[in-house]
Amino acid sequence: MTMRVERPSIVVYATRLYVKLTHMWLWIIRFIIVLLFLLIFVIRGSRIWGIGLLTVSLMVLLDAARVRGVLDEIGYFDYVLGGMLAGGAFLWLVGLLWPTGMTDALPSVPTAQPLRGRATKNKAFDSQMIFEQIRTNLSPDDVRDLIFDLDLKENDVLNPALDMPSVIVGLLNMAEETGQTGTLALAVERILTPLPAESLPRAEKLSAESPPSLLRQYLVATHSLAELEAVAAKLGIDWENLNGGKKQRARQILLHLKRRNQLDELLAYLHKTGEETVPVASA
Repeated sequence: MTMRVERPSIVVYATRLYVKLTHMWLWIIRFIIVLLFLLIFVIRGSRIWGIGLLTVSLMVLLDAARVRGVLDEIGYFDYVLGGMLAGGAFLWLVGLLWPTGMTDALPSVPTAQPLRGRATKNKAFDSQMIFEQIRTNLSPDDVRDLIFDLDLKENDVLNPALDMPSVIVGLLNMAEETGQTGTLALAVERILTPLPAESLPRAEKLSAESPPSLLRQYLVATHSLAELEAVAAKLGIDWENLNGGKKQRARQILLHLKRRNQLDELLAYLHKTGEETVPVASA
């Protein structure tokens, strides 16, 4: 007597296919959710969306590990991971519902402030416009020039943990606090459209009271890189400790002298050699 082997019915096949398709779509949905969190994190750049991205990514990985039975042997550590996921989800949800103090999104650009110093009635500087000019047209070295031109300390503005838009916002805030928004706007304009050497004051007109931006522009406009090296040598500055091109080295020379109260030595040198200096194109 032979045993009859029954083949699975169409219902069984359909059920298996349904289960497989369901699992596939669940994984597709998980993948889309991770991509969505990643996209929002890239656009907003906030810590709370970083937590959300990490949470959903870890959740998907743990689900995959459970399906393959990888987590069966880790014991209570599985509960630890579950607690971490719950904590991450809680922080993300709290950050969405009560965003104050929970995110590190870039601070908003300050609104336009009245023109100070040489103020004219009913005029104001558009801080948003200044922000966009700096962000789109200036390099990080140009931002350092702006900090120097405003006579600010680099350590008060620059921070390795901040991206460039945050640095620019901080610079705008400090300019506003010190009443230098107009000076900042002019400094941005001068970097975008530098004055030719013949439009700058003569060397004998420069003094310790001259704006830092004027001293920097004068060095850049009237000295070649080789002439700047000669200036550094004359003033006892190690040229090898400086870096960058002419603009960067000119700023570094001025910073070096300013920190040591030796600007008078540079001015005396410029007064002495001013008549012999041949203006050169800015580089």
